[in-house]
Amino acid sequence: MGLTHSGIELTEEQAKSPLPMPTTTSPSHSNGRLLDLIEKKTEKEVQIDALTLSLQQADVVKKLSVEDQRLLQDLYHSCRSAEDVAGDHGYSKRGMYKHINVVIEKVL
Repeated sequence: MGLTHSGIELTEEQAKSPLPMPTTTSPSHSNGRLLDLIEKKTEKEVQIDALTLSLQQADVVKKLSVEDQRLLQDLYHSCRSAEDVAGDHGYSKRGMYKHINVVIEKVL
C-alpha cells in the first residue's frame, strides 16, 4: 500500500504519476528498532552463558563415578522426592546430601 491508501491528499503531479508512491515503515516495527536488536542480542548472550555453564557442569559430572552420576540424575532429573532417591541408593536424605557434597568437593 502506498500513501494513496493512507488518506493523505495527493498533489496533482503525484496523482498523474504512473510510479507507485513510496511506502513508509513504522519506526515502532520491532525488527528495525535498535533497542529491540540490543535486547535480542543480550538475551542470546544470556542463553550462551547458561549453555556454557551447563557444559562445564557436565564435564564435572563426567569425572564422577557411574553410581554418583546416577544418584545426581535421579535426584535432579527424575521428578522424585529426595527421600525416595536417597532410599533407592541406600542413603538417608541427609547422608545423601553429605555424600554429594563430599564427592563434588573432591572433583572441584
